[in-house]
Amino acid sequence: MATSGDYLQYFEYGGRRYHHLLDPVTGEPRVCAMRSVTVQAGDCMTADAAATACFGRASDTTEGWLEPLGALVVHSA
Repeated sequence: MATSGDYLQYFEYGGRRYHHLLDPVTGEPRVCAMRSVTVQAGDCMTADAAATACFGRASDTTEGWLEPLGALVVHSA
């Protein structure tokens, strides 16, 4: 089980929150309402990678993507 979030490593500048979880398309911090996502998987490395990749994605797009990895989202806030 692993959690990725923007609640520890961030700063605010000009009214925007900047953190270390980047959108691969824009290269900028992902903009989303959630602050964390926790994923359960067979090993910690898979869970960590999946949690980071799922951060900021719509929950309906992550389930099918995680299924082949044997992982599932157990919490997002």
